[in-house]
Amino acid sequence: MLFRQLFDQESSTYTYLLADEATRKAIIIDPVFEQIDRDSTLIRELELELVWALDTHVHADHITALGLLGQRFKARILTQPLVILRQHAVHLRLLEHHF
Repeated sequence: MLFRQLFDQESSTYTYLLADEATRKAIIIDPVFEQIDRDSTLIRELELELVWALDTHVHADHITALGLLGQRFKARILTQPLVILRQHAVHLRLLEHHF
């Protein structure tokens, strides 16, 4: 598994990039709008296929980059996944089903 923890100094926000090294399929978690170029460059440099972009919760401290990343990489967008998964009684196996 590939794992990168990224940090935006201004909003004190962590962004996480996870990928399967064999398939190159990736997910980005809590991306920050101001860091979209950094994140896009990293995804391309690592030759990843961004499959999911998600926010773990509503962010009052920064604007999310979900929409732009979704457009750039044709990734699926998911906000507040734990709430949605609980509401629909889906097991927390999101990555297994899409990697």
